[in-house]
Formats: sequence, structure tokens, C-alpha cells
Amino acid sequence: MKAVLRVYILVMIAVLSMACGGCKDKVSSPEPVNFITANPPNNSSIQPNETITVLFDLSLNSDDIAVYPGTVEKIDGQKVIIRGPFPIGALSLIITWRDRRSGRRDHDSVLWRDNLYVLNYTVIEAQKNDPTDMKANPTDENQTEDRSD
Repeated sequence: MKAVLRVYILVMIAVLSMACGGCKDKVSSPEPVNFITANPPNNSSIQPNETITVLFDLSLNSDDIAVYPGTVEKIDGQKVIIRGPFPIGALSLIITWRDRRSGRRDHDSVLWRDNLYVLNYTVIEAQKNDPTDMKANPTDENQTEDRSD
């Protein structure tokens, strides 16, 4: 009877140590971060110094996102604000971001998923008021022109 009890105890210790050891070193895989929308929308016309707001379904860290051309001006939770200057003409704004997929606490190996999204815009010159243009600088109706040359 003592031999059976010893075997039972040893088997239970082995089972419990394997079960607990397998649970503690895994990191749960976070959800992937997905692009949702942009404002101004894709295929719009924008000005060189316009800001573009991009929305993701989950929050990103500043180290995990990059844009070209342009710069990430601000990250506010799921919202990312991108600023130019953008070159005049056709623009393909490339947005890349990483999200953590899985890893183990007892190892330094972490698997990342790289993401890419391209927004296409037409960058137009900023409208300037020409001082010689009569439509841009209408004269006051009460003013009279001095023609005493």
C-alpha cells in the first residue's frame, strides 16, 4: 500500500509541475492593430502643410508607427496625426506600424507583425491672394480713383 501511495504522489507532483510550468511562461497574443480610416479620405486633394488624421482600431505606441513622407505629429490613443510638408503632385503616403503577436516571458524572442497601408492624395499648391488680382482685392465702392496726372 505504501508503494502505491508513493507512486500516486510522485505522479501527481509530476503532473502539477508540468501543468503550472507550461502556464507561467506564455504571453497572451494581443490583438492585431488595424487601419480604420483617414481624414481627409483616400484619393482627396490636400495642401502641402495639411494634417492627415488616421484612425486605428487599437492604440499604438510612438515607437511602433512611421510615415513617409511626413512626420507623426501626435498619437492620441487610436488617433494618429500626420503633418507635411508634402511635395506638390501625386502623393503616396506610406504608413507602417508593428504590433506584437506573441512571445514568451522566459525568452527574448518576440514575434512582430509588420503592417503597411498606403494613402493616395493629390497635393495642390496653397491658394495665395495675388495683390494685383482685382477679384482677390476688390476695391471699396466708395473710393474714387485719383486721375489727376
